[in-house]
Parts: sequence; C-alpha cells; structure tokens
Amino acid sequence: MDSKILELVKCIAKYMINSNEANGEFSFTKIYNFAEKNSPDNIKVTISDVFNALCLPYESTLLFELTKSDIDDFYFKLKLSAQDTMNLIDSIEPVVQQQPQQVNYPTSPIAIPKFTDLMLDMENITRKKQILLSKNEMLAKEYNEAHVQHLSLSNPTTMKQQIKNCQELINRLTPNADGQNFPN
Repeated sequence: MDSKILELVKCIAKYMINSNEANGEFSFTKIYNFAEKNSPDNIKVTISDVFNALCLPYESTLLFELTKSDIDDFYFKLKLSAQDTMNLIDSIEPVVQQQPQQVNYPTSPIAIPKFTDLMLDMENITRKKQILLSKNEMLAKEYNEAHVQHLSLSNPTTMKQQIKNCQELINRLTPNADGQNFPN
C-alpha cells in the first residue's frame, strides 16, 4: 500500500473508532469530509483517494465493511473491535517502491540466410507483374481497335467509306510525274 493511502486508512480508522455514530455506520460523504479536513501532513485528498483507501488495499478489506448503499451514499463500518483495529493499523507498513533493475542483454544481428533471396524473388515477381499489367493494357487497346475495325467492316455503308479512304491513301502515296508522293 502506498504511503498516502496508508495514512488515509489510518486517519479514517481512527475517526471511526473515536466517533459515536449510530450502528457504527459512517456515510462515505462524512468520511470524505473528515479526511479532506484532517488529512495527514496536509495532503490534498480526492474522492477517489478516500474510495481507494476504503476499498482497494487488502488491509482495508480487513478493516472496513461496506454495509449498505442508497441513492445518496455508501455506508461503511469497522469489521474489528477498536483495539484489534488499532493493532492492525500499527502493523501495516507502506510498501517501499523498488527501483527496477536494469538488465542488459547482448544483442547481435541475426543472420537470416534466405531473407535476401526472398526479397529478390519478391522484387522479380513485382517487376513481372508490372510487365504483365502493361501487356494486358496493350492487348485491351488492340482488342478495342480490332473490334471497332470489325464493326466498321461489317457495316456496308462504312465499308464503302473505308474503301474510298483507302483509295485516297493509295493515290496520295503513289508518286506522281514529278516524283513526289503527295499532290500539290
């Protein structure tokens, strides 16, 4: 138990022993108000500190009992007699926080013999994938062009236009009398 909580437990237990409360039950609100005003060494006490002191440490479960609760409050009482409570409080010591030991483990690089081979294989696969993707794109373009040509050749009106276009192209590419390929 840390020292702040231990001091609160002692303060609360002494308050419960020295107070005359009906049935020995103390409301959480009264306990908190007392702890806030009478905290040891003027420690700032929060509601969660008081709740932790009453409920969390093992020693608190030996000292305090939650007897009931209602809409407004929780009620606690001492489990032991006044003398037994004082004896238990006096025997509780704060847990001394120990500094963690620093442990140094020698580290050295771990050789992974197949790792470089694996990385090279992955790079090759990636390159091959990119090549296949670009070839697929080219094939898709060529397929679309072939499909357009097929549609134009299968239609009689466009076929006449294609023949006319081809004749004009042949005429332009055929050398004329001057030896020039293109007419003036």
